[in-house]
Amino acid sequence: MYKMTCGHGENAESCQFCLSEQITNQKLEIQQLKTKLELEEQRRSDTLKGLDDLQKLAENTVLDYKKEIAQLKEESAQLRKNLDSEIDFVDHILGKMDYLEKRVESCSPEAEYKQKLLEAEVAFWGSDWGEDGRAWDAQGNIIKENYLGIHLCLLLNDTFYYASADAETVPNGMVKRVWEIYEKWGFDGLLAWAALRRKEQPLKPLITDKYKEAYASLEKEMTSSDYNIRDAL
Repeated sequence: MYKMTCGHGENAESCQFCLSEQITNQKLEIQQLKTKLELEEQRRSDTLKGLDDLQKLAENTVLDYKKEIAQLKEESAQLRKNLDSEIDFVDHILGKMDYLEKRVESCSPEAEYKQKLLEAEVAFWGSDWGEDGRAWDAQGNIIKENYLGIHLCLLLNDTFYYASADAETVPNGMVKRVWEIYEKWGFDGLLAWAALRRKEQPLKPLITDKYKEAYASLEKEMTSSDYNIRDAL
């Protein structure tokens, strides 16, 4: 039977040198595999540690946000409480003012007619500064002030001038008459009354037949009584 010989001249299957080399090579391969496994294990450990650190950071961030949200809610609740107190105080003051205004109005003989003009939405409460109004010096100081107080005013936007905010004061003592004019001629009558007081005509599209009728009638009334339309202010 033929037997294979190794490089050492021995039987290849029983050569001690060959077996030693094989064992050495296998040990080397095992060591390389072991080193590779250790590196893989280290990488896995580092990855897990990084994930753990990220998780802790996320948890801490969430806790910080929760604390901030809780603090903001607490501050918001306190602000809301303060605001509610201020609103209650303002409502209390406004209630008193409304009560006093109604008391004052109820004492006025013209209160009924003022209320009617307001409800008809042809008048509002406004400030009257008279013909001269206010004047200032170069430093911005008021050197003249002709404030006449709060009066009932007729709403005359876009009547004498286009795209204008305008009003005409109704002097105390004339409110009833103005209401009677409105009852007879409507807004055309109020416009005619304001035109006579101003000594100027409104925009042409507003000069209707009813306006002309009211103007002619009121003009006679004012002329016959020698009524100075601006002295009433």
